[in-house]
Amino acid sequence: MRAKWGFVAFLLTLICVQDSFAQDYKKWGLPEDAIVRLGKGSIDEMAYRPDGDRLAVASSIGIWIYDTGSGKELALLTGHTGEISSITYSPDGKVLANGNHNGTVRLWDANTHTLLHTLTGHFYPIRRVVYSPDGKVLVSGSDDATVRLWDVNTGALLRTLNGHTSAVFSLAYSPDGKVLATGSGDGTVLLWKLALMEPNSESEQLAADVNTDGIINIQDLVFVATRLGQTGENGADVNGDGEVNIQDLVLVAAGFGNGNGAPPPQ
Repeated sequence: MRAKWGFVAFLLTLICVQDSFAQDYKKWGLPEDAIVRLGKGSIDEMAYRPDGDRLAVASSIGIWIYDTGSGKELALLTGHTGEISSITYSPDGKVLANGNHNGTVRLWDANTHTLLHTLTGHFYPIRRVVYSPDGKVLVSGSDDATVRLWDVNTGALLRTLNGHTSAVFSLAYSPDGKVLATGSGDGTVLLWKLALMEPNSESEQLAADVNTDGIINIQDLVFVATRLGQTGENGADVNGDGEVNIQDLVLVAAGFGNGNGAPPPQ
């Protein structure tokens, strides 16, 4: 009996030691001037909530949410199927957005830590996400050379900006929210006057119906595919960037089955 209780005491001591280590590892052996150690898994990106009370840490495990005062782990946001490449809080701190290498963008309720929307449309890794100053629009830049504007409230795609010829790595809004700057691996920075843009204009909607038969189908896809690489004015240049390329094929494919030449919002 004495041996049995001795073994139980040993187990309790071991558990207490492990718990103490788990608590102390956050401060054990810290560099000078560092106050706490956070994070589990390899760290990809980090973002403070605007009020400074929360820190979101994107890792190989998921997105850890920390209380910056105590260092306590509040939540772990999981379900991602690719590396998290970009993360940011909305200006009011209510929505957390992250971009993934699988081409999706996720919007999370920053208070309940529940998933609000999964935004799909990019076909290659997301490199950067950024909010408009008023927090109503989220912009994503991708390896597919496009920039997409999303409605934060509904998750709807508002507009696709075509113009770069390589991955879009950097995004920045002007303070008044009227101009968006995009930087790309093609060596250019483009400035977009957003106030002058009407999302999904009639001309854009009609463009994907390249053979003008009133419906977007395989015939339109073939029309574009047989003209890949052609430059200059061309009916197969759906996005009007001066060259028939994979982006034009993507735009046609996205509109499959739509009548009256009107593909879904891009």
